Amino acid sequence: MAKKTNVYGAGSWDTTTINGKEYVRYRKKYESINKVKVFYGKTQKEVKQKIHSFEETHGYVNEDVEKIILSDYIMTWLKSVKKNSVKETSYNSLIDTVKYYIEPFDIGTMQMGTLSSEVIQQHFNYMASKYSMSAIKKVKSLLNMVFKYALIKNDISKDPMLVVEIPSPDNVKQPSKIEILNDEQMDLLFEEANRVNIPSSRINGAIGTPVYKGTNKYIIILILYTGMRIGEALGLKWSDYNKKEKTLRIGNNMVIVRDENDKRVYKENSTKTLSGTRIIKLPQRAIWAIDNLRANTNATHICVTVNNITPSQSSITRTLKSMLKNAQIECDNFGLHDLRHTYASYQLRHGVDAIVVSKLIGHKSPETTMRIYAHVIEEQKIKAVEIFDAEDKEEDKKEDNTDIK
Repeated sequence: MAKKTNVYGAGSWDTTTINGKEYVRYRKKYESINKVKVFYGKTQKEVKQKIHSFEETHGYVNEDVEKIILSDYIMTWLKSVKKNSVKETSYNSLIDTVKYYIEPFDIGTMQMGTLSSEVIQQHFNYMASKYSMSAIKKVKSLLNMVFKYALIKNDISKDPMLVVEIPSPDNVKQPSKIEILNDEQMDLLFEEANRVNIPSSRINGAIGTPVYKGTNKYIIILILYTGMRIGEALGLKWSDYNKKEKTLRIGNNMVIVRDENDKRVYKENSTKTLSGTRIIKLPQRAIWAIDNLRANTNATHICVTVNNITPSQSSITRTLKSMLKNAQIECDNFGLHDLRHTYASYQLRHGVDAIVVSKLIGHKSPETTMRIYAHVIEEQKIKAVEIFDAEDKEEDKKEDNTDIK
């Protein structure tokens, strides 16, 4: 195998005059052929192209690059190559994939030159015991792109991903069951949002004042009774609210991106999908939440803090956790997105057709709704059969009574 050497290093640049014309010259010794190779060109760019062509043909790779650790190599590739070729949300998703699934592990600290298919396979096998199939596929897609790029650039001599197999779904940790609130728990959460401190139950603040300060509690109730995604709720503007018709237009989405300092910030975007743009009719409890947001804020957007800034999702989540705990609702892993699940499940439980529910929550198709809430739909099927059985039993009783007469 050819000796590894720098593509543009370990050599010297200068200029020389040939037949009265000045040329750029680059000289480098290649140990594998024990010979100094000289490249000429009118410009440095032309010379580099000749070097690259020669070293690509002879199987040379960049020794300096092979010493770079994987996570650093990926981040450089993302910022210099990928950033301007994908949507901002996709770019940030790739960054998160590196930070959560590669950088903290041994594979992220290994040099490009030492990575092998066996090492990568071990990482996927480990992920299967800890993470979802979705996370594994994200890492696979990212590494496929990175190593393909590195191979084309001659930064590596072979692609280790070619023989890597990701675990089958049966061998991957199954996703947690969706947590939803039942009708009684929904009532309890709404009552909790209205809770004030009393002498026998003083939680936070003076007697007679609301337990939960600020606007987070109203945002939580609004999501619970509209089924919006958290980003859709934060993207709502007062111009989207039709008080007379009691409707809300969902057409914006507040997404989290990284700024030039790699700090996570909000950016307003369109809804996640075309079907995400929709107009929904508001139940009374959602209107109650909106009216209280109007009374407590003065901004273009509906879901803001009392200081008229977009609240952090972590802040809203903390309020939700406190409300669940104080209302004695046992849901260990219940989060903001489970408010949306609760809304959809409530509609299905109360006989609303899956096609209608799909439109209400902005799914791409009814099939998506049926797949996510299959357990709720199955429960409805069982109840439907039970209704028929109950009617049959009632008919049998009537016949028995008639026979007796």
